[in-house]
Amino acid sequence: MDAISGDTAEGKTLTFSLSSASLAENSGSTVTLTATTTKEVDSNTVITLATTGDALNNTDYALSNTTLTISSGSDTGSVTFTLTDDSIYEGDETITFSAFDITGDSNYTGANPTIDFTITDNESARTVALTSSASSVAENGSALTLTATLSGKTDEEVTVGISTSGTGTEGTDYATISDITITAGATTGTTSFTPTDDAIYEINETAIIAIDTVSGGSSTESGTQTRTITITSEESAPTTTLTSSASSIAENGSSLTLTATLTRATYEDVTVGISTSGTGTEGTDYATVSDITILAGATTGTTSFTPTDDAIFEGSETGIIAIATVSGGGATENSTPQAVTLTITNDDSAPTTTLTSSASSIAENAGSSLTLTATLSNPTTANVTVGISTSGTGTEGADYGTVSDITISAGATTGTASFTPTDDSTFEGNETAIIAIASVSGGSATESGTQTVTIAINEDDSGPSFSINDVTTSDESAANLTFTVTLSTASGVTATVDYATSDGTATASSDYTAASGTLSFAAGETTKTFTVAVLADSADENNETVTITLSNATQASISDSTGILTITDDDTQAARTVTLTSSATTVAENGSALTLTATLSGTVGQAVTVTFLHNTGTATGGTDYANVSNIVISAGATTGTASFTPTNDNIYEGNETAIIQINTVSAGASESGTQSKTITITEDDSTPVITLARSAASVVEPATSGASATTVTLTATASIAADEAITVTLTPSGSSTGTEDTDYTIPATITIAANATSGTGVLTPRHDTLFENSETAIIEITGVSGGSANEHGTAQSQTIAITDKALNSGTQFTYTAQTAANYLTDTLFTNSGLNDSHPSLTDSNGGDDPYKNINLHKALAYTNSGTAMKGSGEVIAIMDSGFQVDGLGSNDKTHIEFQGKTITSLNSSYFSTYSDSGNSHGTMVASIAAGLETKGATMGVAPEASLHLHTYDTGGTAASAANWWALGTLDAKSDGAVVQNNSWGFDDSQAGWNGSQYNASYAVNDYLTYMSNNSVTASQALAAHASIDGDSNGVNDIAATNTAAQWDTYVAALNSFQDTGVIVFALTNNWLFDDADVSAALPELYSSLEEAWITVANIDIEGTSTKTYTLQSGPCGSTAEYCLGADGYAITGAGGTTYDVTVDGVVYDYQTSSGTSFAAPQVSGAIALLASHFPNHSPEQLADRLLASAYNNWAAFGVDGTTTFGNGVQHGFSTDYGHGVMDIYAALQPITSSAMGRSLFTQSNSNSNSPLQSLSLDRSYVRASRSFGDAIQIALSSEVNYFYDAMAGGFEYEMESHVVPQSKTKSLMNIEAEVNTLTRASTLNNQININKNSYQNILGKKSFSDDAFEVALTLGGSSLPVQSFFNSEQMALNSITDYNLPFLNTEDKGMSLNSLIDTGKYKFSLSTTTPIKENTEGGEVYMGDYSSFMSTFEYNFNDNLTFGLLSGLVEEREGFLGLVGNEAFSLKNSNNLSKFNSLKLQKNITNDLALTITGTYAYSDFEGAKTSLLKSANDILSESYSITLNKAGLFANDNFALSISQPNRVKDGYLTLRLSDLADENGNINIRETDVNLEPSGRQTDTSFAYTKDLSDTFSFSLKGTITDELDHIKDNDTSYSAFIGLNFEHLKMGISDGTNSSKPDFKLNYRRAF
Repeated sequence: MDAISGDTAEGKTLTFSLSSASLAENSGSTVTLTATTTKEVDSNTVITLATTGDALNNTDYALSNTTLTISSGSDTGSVTFTLTDDSIYEGDETITFSAFDITGDSNYTGANPTIDFTITDNESARTVALTSSASSVAENGSALTLTATLSGKTDEEVTVGISTSGTGTEGTDYATISDITITAGATTGTTSFTPTDDAIYEINETAIIAIDTVSGGSSTESGTQTRTITITSEESAPTTTLTSSASSIAENGSSLTLTATLTRATYEDVTVGISTSGTGTEGTDYATVSDITILAGATTGTTSFTPTDDAIFEGSETGIIAIATVSGGGATENSTPQAVTLTITNDDSAPTTTLTSSASSIAENAGSSLTLTATLSNPTTANVTVGISTSGTGTEGADYGTVSDITISAGATTGTASFTPTDDSTFEGNETAIIAIASVSGGSATESGTQTVTIAINEDDSGPSFSINDVTTSDESAANLTFTVTLSTASGVTATVDYATSDGTATASSDYTAASGTLSFAAGETTKTFTVAVLADSADENNETVTITLSNATQASISDSTGILTITDDDTQAARTVTLTSSATTVAENGSALTLTATLSGTVGQAVTVTFLHNTGTATGGTDYANVSNIVISAGATTGTASFTPTNDNIYEGNETAIIQINTVSAGASESGTQSKTITITEDDSTPVITLARSAASVVEPATSGASATTVTLTATASIAADEAITVTLTPSGSSTGTEDTDYTIPATITIAANATSGTGVLTPRHDTLFENSETAIIEITGVSGGSANEHGTAQSQTIAITDKALNSGTQFTYTAQTAANYLTDTLFTNSGLNDSHPSLTDSNGGDDPYKNINLHKALAYTNSGTAMKGSGEVIAIMDSGFQVDGLGSNDKTHIEFQGKTITSLNSSYFSTYSDSGNSHGTMVASIAAGLETKGATMGVAPEASLHLHTYDTGGTAASAANWWALGTLDAKSDGAVVQNNSWGFDDSQAGWNGSQYNASYAVNDYLTYMSNNSVTASQALAAHASIDGDSNGVNDIAATNTAAQWDTYVAALNSFQDTGVIVFALTNNWLFDDADVSAALPELYSSLEEAWITVANIDIEGTSTKTYTLQSGPCGSTAEYCLGADGYAITGAGGTTYDVTVDGVVYDYQTSSGTSFAAPQVSGAIALLASHFPNHSPEQLADRLLASAYNNWAAFGVDGTTTFGNGVQHGFSTDYGHGVMDIYAALQPITSSAMGRSLFTQSNSNSNSPLQSLSLDRSYVRASRSFGDAIQIALSSEVNYFYDAMAGGFEYEMESHVVPQSKTKSLMNIEAEVNTLTRASTLNNQININKNSYQNILGKKSFSDDAFEVALTLGGSSLPVQSFFNSEQMALNSITDYNLPFLNTEDKGMSLNSLIDTGKYKFSLSTTTPIKENTEGGEVYMGDYSSFMSTFEYNFNDNLTFGLLSGLVEEREGFLGLVGNEAFSLKNSNNLSKFNSLKLQKNITNDLALTITGTYAYSDFEGAKTSLLKSANDILSESYSITLNKAGLFANDNFALSISQPNRVKDGYLTLRLSDLADENGNINIRETDVNLEPSGRQTDTSFAYTKDLSDTFSFSLKGTITDELDHIKDNDTSYSAFIGLNFEHLKMGISDGTNSSKPDFKLNYRRAF
């Protein structure tokens, strides 16, 4: 029995009760409804009953009376009703009894009791079947009838929705079929199927008629109901003909139309294929003729025949157009072959020829040619030859080259020949060449009139010039000396010049005889001479000179007018010598100058000059000291001096020496022996001390392979410069967490150049696939050399943090930093009007703006395929008051912030317009949540989101507030809202807490205390105290409270909304509260509301670099675990009266205000943004992501507890600030925990109830072996995958980042293998002998039949088949394992059982290899990585020729052709099998010269583990080859080998990957399989030589070099060079290798001795 009460004014209760709450329809029972009062009534009390619900009085039941009377003095009264049994299915029905009116006892007239009764239906739900009056109908036949039949009657109309399919088309081949309606109470309904009679040829078609939907009466389809109807056709198949709009067309005419015609239309397109022939050429003489398409239902189709107007003379031509094929619609070509012949008439006239030149003149010495051009008036189809003739003052073949005839090719209009002048040395003056057309032949061409061109050849030879020589006598007795005057070139006329002598240092008449005259040069002469007489004397004097001058030249110029006659004095005196002394032998670098003195052994009659050499000694002249100037000893003096001045620099050089040595002595004096002085310059500077610095403390790893990287500059600084280069050696510390050449590269050394104080090197981060977070590179100075420098006393090292590359995060969308930066440049608008900016992005109190504090600028910087991610498609529900929206925003009376935005509402009658500035609270809230960015003066957090608006007040309706809130909430849900914002709260309606009454709502702890003390429910507590007073200006006040039932209705609506959206509630602004107000804290009263609820505090954030956080609202209190803060202090939004902004002549209001009302919509907008990025997140996940990423790292934030979100994400909270300040950008990033990092999934969970195994993205990588080259990296460069964080967020990333590229700094030679295989030349020479082999690593053997048969046990990689096959070329190849057979490992520690038959003529061997497994405390440990079965067969045709075949099956335990992977790329538990054959041909050309050719091909299959991204690979073909020439005794006791080889390379095959799609809304992950090509881009080839020399019986020397092209089969890799030098002693082996790819040389030393 149920009883529901209603409260009276005095608290007295009137209740309804029923004798039964529910009965079956066919029970035939009568039920009693009783009204009971708390006390007896004082007068007859009549209750008029109201019945509602889906059961009807007098249909489903019969009520005995509509009134109920409680007699005076009694406390009960009753009526009865009887149930009606019918045969109609109605489902369960409800009767709600309530009091419509109560008269009588005034204590109960205000009561409002209600009670419900349920009638359960006894009939089963109806099903529908579908039938047709026939299964086929002729196309021109009558309609068929389709009938839907119910299994029984229902009480309401049933609509049967019809769907169609089949080869026929509804609306085309048959009329549209309407849905079938079965009226209430009936069991059948019909519709018609009417075929369409057309004239189109069609094959028989089908129409499949099915029930699509059934609605009404709770009816359903009976199984699957379909009917197939065949429509039969009556037309015959059509035939095709071809016609043309004309039979001829001018070459320059327009197009003709070719028409293909069907005898009748058909049901599908018909394609008529066209062929062409004739004397014209398709594509040249006319355009390509396309095939003709006749559309379905049509009878004709056309194409164009368009002649090509080419300006070439060619005559008339034909084009024959024929039908080649007909396809589609059952059509065929007409029985008579269809073709049309079209004639193209030529419109061009016969051409004429003209002649031009590229210039009318040219210099004789131009060194180039002019171009003669013959031009046709129009082209022709044949070659045209233009004959050339020449005349003029110039001569062809002498003054210019022979001019060839000109050929103009068919189709061309021009041809050319060259005119080239001859450059001679004869002066001839300007000449002319007349070039004319002599003849024209071919192509019907003729000369255009008379064609000639005249070309002037300009002379380049200038007039000749005179010059005269110089003459020097051997002594004064030389007598007459001859001077020669030369004319530079022969002249055609007589040229003259005058000459005359004059005194230099010699005097006429005493030292020589003056001479003068005129020289005449006849035409062709180039030289003339004259003489000057020299007079001897006995005076001792210097050599003397005479000047001869040319002048007055005729018919020539003078280029050298002066000749010098030097008279050598032959008189002698006593020899003089010079000695050199210095005032001191040492001088400090910063000391005073020394004096150098040169002393003559006697006086001389002229000045003596002494010069010096400066660049001997360790000091440098001009740098370490000033160059010593020449010393001049004056005539008659015996000494002269110069200064030696040291240079005081700041460069450390140590003591240096300067050796000053006499170089030359003039005036006949000489150096006395070798005269030099050594001067020591003592150093005054201290030795350099080296320190190390860095340009930055951190650097970011490049985002992708090949992307440019930001680098860190390492600077080595010397305390003082040195005079030689200082080399500083750098080495990574063992404490570094990063790895050189993998995570970064550094130079091995930094060089500080001589005279410099610093040198630099660069640390470059490298892109890799390992997600390592932050790693360190600790770089140390480990050596200093040069310049006497030393490392600083404190060990020098620098630590650089390498931050892992940023993912393309913010889910799977693209982030643009510049877009984020652009938002920060916007400023406030001014009172003068719109400033095209976003004032919301500025905090009027200074410091960073509110939006920046929540990182909105970054959150809005994401795009999806170029489209900005700003909340488009999401709906934000706002429950508030004061919306300046006219209707739903359809006109300009809506505030500018919302004009054009999609807005929905349950009832917009309570909205205002933009002019109602006094009622605008909801306007500002909505503008902050979703105000448009493109209009107005502010913007919202999610500017492209839609809005659902609902007022919390009901316009004064007192009794239905909670119901009104519930209706609005449910309407928002139905409109698809992802969040509901509530910037309002309940007031207190009673004074019953502590004898006082607040003006605002009480804290939730007060309610909880009240509930406990009074044993009432939350709804009863709210009914007793919570109300809403309306707005501040008294409009729309609500004074009444809600009943407990109405509160239940509202809470139920909130619960329902949380199925698809988040509830956001603002805290009270009263900071005096000690707990959250009850409005925001409803989840504390109703625990079912906790899952998707966020309470919002107002936290004022001030400052820029240093920030302060001040709580400007009530505390989060009990809601701290789901409370979040935002900066709602001094924020600007739409509405109010603070600012007026005019847009298009209309004034709109804006205001700056503070409060949680304006913090909450920031959170609501953020939820909309998150929903765009994480479309499959549940509301609870959206709320948790925002809470778990909040910022709370400031000093005043005291952690009062932690909340665990998702998969182990712990986040602290404070009872004041909740989880802290919202950070939208952080919420868009991966959020990880110790329990779950960034995780990959390789299995689908859509068909499994068990949890999926996650794999770490950070530890997942694959390193391709040489066999694959760059194939895997290239293949994955275009693939994307998804990883998931601890909050179930899916993030897209590029698969290429998994691939660890082949190192470009690794040594090309394996130092370990090279040293281990060092052997003597004599051993290598022995291998040239085909019949000799040596086997190694034999643990034991047993021989049979005179050693012809052996059984041996060897180490796994040393199986006898491998040793026997490859023995002859070990020296030339790098490594068998890595090179030829990557699935084998010659250094493996497995075990092989071998058998060998060797008859001398042939060898046959078998081996089986298996790993050795050992159980240890840490688990199973394997010694060996593969199992194999191999055989070799070698046949000696004679002593000089051997053929070998090595075959095998190999199963790698945890590998695949050398591929290495981890975590999601792990090869553990994989299965694979490689089948290979190797062929060898060895030819001994001579006894000491052998040629060996080998080749290997292999097929490999792979099956990865179920949890690996690597699924499978089948029939992977790989191959390798080598050609080796081996020479013994090249010089003596040596061996030389030369080889060309290719390491193993995948030639063909695909690898299947398991990649995941983004999880759906249920968290199900679909796995897709992708095949990637494994053939690399390049092909590595190695050209190698090896030379080994035995220096003694116990000591040998080896040298090897290799040139590698396309290293690791990567096409873009540069050519690499590598070398190895090895020394092999009796027990000691050592080697060093280096190459262009090595960061530093590798060194290896092995010592092994058996005891």
